[in-house]
Amino acid sequence: MVKVAIVGCCHGELNKIYNSLKNSYVELLIICGDFQAIRNYRDLDMISVPNKYKQLGDFHRYYSGELKAPVLTIFIGGNHESSGYLQELKYGGFVAPNIYYLGDFGSIYYKGLRITGQSGIWNEHSFMNRQVETIPFDNSTVRSIYHIKAKTFLKSYLMKDDKCIDISLSHDWPQDIVHYGDIRGLLKYKPFFKNDIETGKLGNPLAKILLHNLRSRYWFSAHLHVKFSASVEHENKKRKGSLTNSLPIEKKFKDDIKEESIQNEKKLNLINKEELSLDMDEENFSNNDNTPNKEELSLDMDEEYSSNNQEPVNKEEISLDMDNEFSDDKEINQIGIATNLTTEFLALDKCLPKRKYIEYLDIESTNSSSDENLYFDKRSIAINKVIENFVKQNSREWAKISKSDLLSIDTSLTTLVDELNREISFEVSKLNKLPDSEFVIDQKNFKIIAPIESRSEIPLKYWQNNQTDNYISKFMK
Repeated sequence: MVKVAIVGCCHGELNKIYNSLKNSYVELLIICGDFQAIRNYRDLDMISVPNKYKQLGDFHRYYSGELKAPVLTIFIGGNHESSGYLQELKYGGFVAPNIYYLGDFGSIYYKGLRITGQSGIWNEHSFMNRQVETIPFDNSTVRSIYHIKAKTFLKSYLMKDDKCIDISLSHDWPQDIVHYGDIRGLLKYKPFFKNDIETGKLGNPLAKILLHNLRSRYWFSAHLHVKFSASVEHENKKRKGSLTNSLPIEKKFKDDIKEESIQNEKKLNLINKEELSLDMDEENFSNNDNTPNKEELSLDMDEEYSSNNQEPVNKEEISLDMDNEFSDDKEINQIGIATNLTTEFLALDKCLPKRKYIEYLDIESTNSSSDENLYFDKRSIAINKVIENFVKQNSREWAKISKSDLLSIDTSLTTLVDELNREISFEVSKLNKLPDSEFVIDQKNFKIIAPIESRSEIPLKYWQNNQTDNYISKFMK
């Protein structure tokens, strides 16, 4: 059993988050994005936020060694990140002692828990961009760099194998997840979600595919700045694909729910009219491929909401029973390796006072282990190698794959998926011959490479990271 704390959007508030963990005996902290690993003032040139919100935050003190994270912390990237630093660790790595970034895509083991995730958010206009964003970022690329790309999605999709994934992470919510939980309760706090829910535009369609394909025991997200839980029952067929799964309730709302949401919207209109503000995403887009995404949230969306106390106080913020919203279902804790039929979903708020941004779970791993080291998931290593080689060596075939192909991957790309899976299995068989010690992710490999916090002039560049170099030389050749 692993005592896990889950946090929604961090927004650089590490000190507040770690202070919340005092006396909680947490072994592992998971942060679901908008972490903001800002090392110095130059990193502020590589983050997509309005200028008035560009501040160092707490992370630079952990990067420099002035402070150390009191608990092992794992995070994915969101849409408000120090994108330069995260790109230096695209295959994952420690950004500071005891703080590990999963990478664009990654999967690791901790005490037997298999944890996988992908960073960034969905944007249909840049999903198929095949050009790599480079420094210096402009008003377009500073945003498109955190949009999930086709290659990253394909890697995540191929994580399905005969072993259970305990935890999956995405910054934005899987599309249609709201239909598996309390929509009425959600609309009390976020009435302006109504239209996007009705039209199916709320959420990430890639995450929806992965949710049903991977069938993780737990799925954690953030981004929409509200706590929401759901329970997804998958089809009773071994590893069935996602697109045939029907929703548990009709997408068309009942009249009473519509009327209730309308009344709530009137009450909260002045407070919430900027909740989905595009003020950080509307500035001078240089091409049509990076049209603003309506779900790229503004950092200022909660200021009035917070100051007017419109959201209820979470008096049980440090509750180990998660406010009774998650039951410790025996079916979940005693699942068969490849037959998990239920995914428990939880999204959390941003780190602000009186907000439901943190929850605690005791999670029993399907691969019991007391080893406190982080380990690379061999399958994720094999996937990185196979997909990177495929994209480089089969550029014409890769270029022929369309967005619609990937959004219907369960049926449109079965031959390719089968071929890639065979190559991945072959690579895994080679990795299986190596001792377990070869897959330990040693935080002693962390080095301070970029200059620490300083107002002196710092070059705008990618700093070559030894952890990435080691990963490539060890696993990608």
